[in-house]
Parts: sequence; C-alpha cells; structure tokens
Amino acid sequence: MKNSWKGMLPFGVLMLVVSCCYKPHTLVDYSFVYAFNLQYEEETTTYQMNAPKVSDTTLVKGFIQDHLNFSIPGVLIRISNDKGEEVAEAESDFDGNFGISLLPGTYVMETSFVGFDTSEASFDLSKNTSLGFRITMGRDGSLTVCEVHSKRTLTEMELTEIRRCIERTNDQHNEFYPNKYCGTAEYFIVVQI
Repeated sequence: MKNSWKGMLPFGVLMLVVSCCYKPHTLVDYSFVYAFNLQYEEETTTYQMNAPKVSDTTLVKGFIQDHLNFSIPGVLIRISNDKGEEVAEAESDFDGNFGISLLPGTYVMETSFVGFDTSEASFDLSKNTSLGFRITMGRDGSLTVCEVHSKRTLTEMELTEIRRCIERTNDQHNEFYPNKYCGTAEYFIVVQI
C-alpha cells in the first residue's frame, strides 16, 4: 500500500499537463470569423485492363489509386452479372489491392468510396484466366466549408494563404488536421467536409 502512488504518477502528470496546457477555443477570444467554401473540380475515373492471363483460377484483381497515384484502401468493389444481379463484393486492402474469384461470364464492376465518383466498367472473363485492373478514381467535386476564427482582422493575403494550406493538406492525403498545418496562436480553423 505504501508505494501505490507510484502507479498513479504517470496519470497525475498527464492530468497536470492537460489541465495546464489545454485552452478551449471560444468566440470571445476569437472575435473575427471568416467563412469560405472550397469546391473541388470533378475528376474522371479511369479503368486500365491488362491482357487476360492464363491462370489456375478465374480471377479479377486490381489496384485502386487516386490522381496523385496514392493507393486508396477501403474502396467497395461490387461485381454484377449480365442480368444485373450482384454476384460478389470486396474491399480494397490497405495497399489498394483487391482480388475476386468468379465463374466465367460477362460482368460489370462498380467501384465506390466516399468523396470519389462511383463508376462502372464491363468485362468478360473466360475459364482459367485472370484479369488485372488499374483503377484511378476521380474525386466527386466535393465541397469543403471552412471557418477561420481570429483574434484580429486577417488580410486577404493571409486568408488566401490559409485556403492554399487547406487545399494542400487535402491533396497530400494527410489526415485532415488543419490546425496542425495551417493554424497559429492568432487563429484556428474549423472545417466541415
């Protein structure tokens, strides 16, 4: 019982650091508010299909990326037959890859992911062949709404710099933390995607 406080020490230090350093943003401290929208142009989704290869199994596989050649994990891939019935479904893995075993036939592949176009491609699959796809997904022209809360009046040049920083942060596929990349002690940014 004598040394029980030692187990609590890291927790106590953490609480002290959080309570000393955390200051929530309030509109009283940040009296100037600027709002603007960032509209992204819609991009086209493209499908590149490799020549069929002889295989032990009848397989469709592929790699999914965006226009900056970054892989996109978690893309939903739905396969429908020529009657429009869904026959298979998969998701791209962490590296953007997917693979689906199918019977020979004519199919339509649909790819969808939040913030990107939903699109389709048709293909025929013969027995003991594999088809490889390289899919480049286009953004859907999404709208980002931003608010900048500031302690002082910001110039048009500062607001333009903030917009560019937010656009770069989005385009680099970093997790979206604009305060980390675009904020200062003078202002903070609220973003709604």
